[in-house]
Amino acid sequence: MENKSLYNALFMILATLMVSSISGVSQERDATMQFYLDNTAFVFDQNYLFNSDRLFSLKIRSIFEQTDYRGELKKTDTALYTGYFTGDRLDSITIIDSASSGENTPPDSYAPFLPWDETLDFYSYPNDTGAGRLAIGYESPASETTIVLSGFININRDDYVTQGIFRHSRDEEGMKRLSDVYLFERVDKIIRPTRFEKYRVKMAFLGHQYTRHIYEFFDYNIEMP
Repeated sequence: MENKSLYNALFMILATLMVSSISGVSQERDATMQFYLDNTAFVFDQNYLFNSDRLFSLKIRSIFEQTDYRGELKKTDTALYTGYFTGDRLDSITIIDSASSGENTPPDSYAPFLPWDETLDFYSYPNDTGAGRLAIGYESPASETTIVLSGFININRDDYVTQGIFRHSRDEEGMKRLSDVYLFERVDKIIRPTRFEKYRVKMAFLGHQYTRHIYEFFDYNIEMP
């Protein structure tokens, strides 16, 4: 039951962060928000490692956990891979530590969810202090009633580098709730992922099943142009 409480606490924290947007913002605020979104999108598109044509390798640690519908942990597994890439193309992969669970595989895609590519409402937070990190919230338009999507982006206010993207939705892909976390770092003007997290809650007659899948990316070896 501790794992169920942990999952519940995580989703409650994420849901709390997805606060409602501020209504009646001025045209000046709208223009400022668009300025940050445009610059953030440009910097990410130009500098994200998987958008390039570079040859590189990295290690991928895959951590998979799943409960039964009573919330008790039933599956847990860790695997380790080395992936060799040309841009977003996976050339080959080496299994360092084999996985015992069929669900514990490398990511299907290294392209994160990018809110600025979607039709969403964006807003700033009223407690923004003007410090180096800027949080930009987003949510589905008010007219959207099928899938409620919300989250926020953390960027560096000075150079527009994306540091993290957080996404939460419900009633999608047959799941009751879905939460995704994408974390990045910038090294030598290259933006590269450090961690992807996927949390899923599936509801059935017997209760709720919780799934957590974490990918950690490290030991990058990037060929210089």
